Amino acid sequence: MQKDLELFERREPKFVIGNNWPNLGAVYGPTAYTACAFPAVAWKLSQPAFDGAKSLPVISHIQAYYEPKASFGDVVIYGPRQTGGLYGTSYRTVTEPL
Repeated sequence: MQKDLELFERREPKFVIGNNWPNLGAVYGPTAYTACAFPAVAWKLSQPAFDGAKSLPVISHIQAYYEPKASFGDVVIYGPRQTGGLYGTSYRTVTEPL
């Protein structure tokens, strides 16, 4: 996960697309109750296979250095934070179809 952050920092993108959910909708691991339906043996986990409390360094970096620029429902476009002002520039919510 640290390597993801290193690669991200080498060539910082002009924008990031994320969800309007905690941690941009990113989690560590598959977001499912993993199971196996092998013919002779069936099992299912009693808890999700992902760790919702695990911090992802690249997501923390995006949250620190990027800000929302536009949103389309639950999808948010993040761009580098502007200097000056308490929250930088405002963003617009797009409700009409493109």
